[in-house]
Amino acid sequence: MQPGDNTTEVDAESGGYSSKLDLSRAYIEIDDFDSALKVIEYVIAKGPEEVQ
Repeated sequence: MQPGDNTTEVDAESGGYSSKLDLSRAYIEIDDFDSALKVIEYVIAKGPEEVQ
């Protein structure tokens, strides 16, 4: 990227919920299924339709 490039913050478009889904994947990778489930349930309950 160069200075002045028009960038789009992808996660900003989904209100940060895409990052939460990434976090849940990381929890799964380290076998922390309880934490992953909590994050996923939060996204389902609070997230916009595009990330549910």
